[in-house]
Amino acid sequence: MGYGARTLAALVLLTTGIAVAQDPGGKAGARDFTLLPPCPGIEVTAERAKVTLARTTVAKVAKGRRFGVRERKTGAFQIQVFSGKTLRYGWIASTDVRELADADVDLAAEALAIAKELTPTADVAALQAQVDALTAQVTRAAEGANAPLAKARAVQRVLFRQERFAYQKAAHPLDGVLEHKRGNCLSLSLLYLAVSRDLDLPLRGVSVPKHAFLRCEDAAKPFWIEPSMGGILVSDSYVRGRYGGEGKTPPKLLSHLELIGLVLSQTANDLALKGDRERACQLFARAAELAPRNGENYNNWGSCLLTLDRNPQAAAMLARAVECDPSNLGARSSWAVALSKMGQTRSAAAQFARITEIDPKHGDAWFNWGTTLLRMGRTGEAREKFARAVALKPQLKPYVDDMLRQSPGQFDKGTWKPSVPR
Repeated sequence: MGYGARTLAALVLLTTGIAVAQDPGGKAGARDFTLLPPCPGIEVTAERAKVTLARTTVAKVAKGRRFGVRERKTGAFQIQVFSGKTLRYGWIASTDVRELADADVDLAAEALAIAKELTPTADVAALQAQVDALTAQVTRAAEGANAPLAKARAVQRVLFRQERFAYQKAAHPLDGVLEHKRGNCLSLSLLYLAVSRDLDLPLRGVSVPKHAFLRCEDAAKPFWIEPSMGGILVSDSYVRGRYGGEGKTPPKLLSHLELIGLVLSQTANDLALKGDRERACQLFARAAELAPRNGENYNNWGSCLLTLDRNPQAAAMLARAVECDPSNLGARSSWAVALSKMGQTRSAAAQFARITEIDPKHGDAWFNWGTTLLRMGRTGEAREKFARAVALKPQLKPYVDDMLRQSPGQFDKGTWKPSVPR
């Protein structure tokens, strides 16, 4: 999920921002959606547990390892494990694991451990004491409140009015949030959950593409909380109006384990943007193990792998991103680029064609489709696609002219790149 100010660009124009709800004035209609349930989590209890697929052992995992569950069947859970080179699906016996509840995942401790990885000098004990002090402050403020709504208002009062935590588009790990009192939608949501741990609030993290917030499962009347908007409470009908409707990915409820996976993914993306891509790939892999439904993680991981010229791995991750969210045209474009770099031009052309079906005004896709066809020697068809691209984005014309000046021999020598200008 792209919760940071930027995301790693591949060889196509990818943009990721934070889609933050604006005025909850109730203008949007209450379009229906079905909330996607949280991904269960497990922890390995056996000393060494096998992960198998089709009676073949694909991995062995040590005691204490945690995974998000993709699927379950009688006596087994399907997880995915990163081997160091590939991300493999497989089944682990239920007798070798225990299921995790949200109470088994200490959000603050896990997030601070991630922060410690990035900043070895971070004083985790002191930072944990800050979280504990905020928790105690919130608990005192909510004393005497019984209804979830009243408790949520107490959290809002402490965090966003008294302590003046506020939204900032740039991502911060939890240590930075505590130091600067600024965080993005994901880090503020995590902090909110961490400090309200003693209130017996039925809270869940929620993700939609490029945004995270919270849902309170109040039996009387469920409501939603926007930490990135000062902790305001919004109605069910508002959220349905904003995130419901045809072609939109419905909100996903998050287990605490998934939420930590999202934090890892955001941290990895920041590392990749700073050029530390090998380390970023390690964190993307861990994030995929904890949050297997996070399409933005696969998208950013795949884009990172593309810049490292690990094209088969990149194609595999980007295909998973599209599987998670077929409407993510940036991921589909990057997938097509990876396929092209592997010489699978026919498959790449099919993906660019699919993008133009979904969004006929996607000038970049028309351009990249044209360059792919040109590489295949289908010059006439390529010219048609280029004409569509230039009609939509006149600034592409110099790039089209450059493509048309190249010969098929130049393409064969690898000079061709499916890219577009910023």
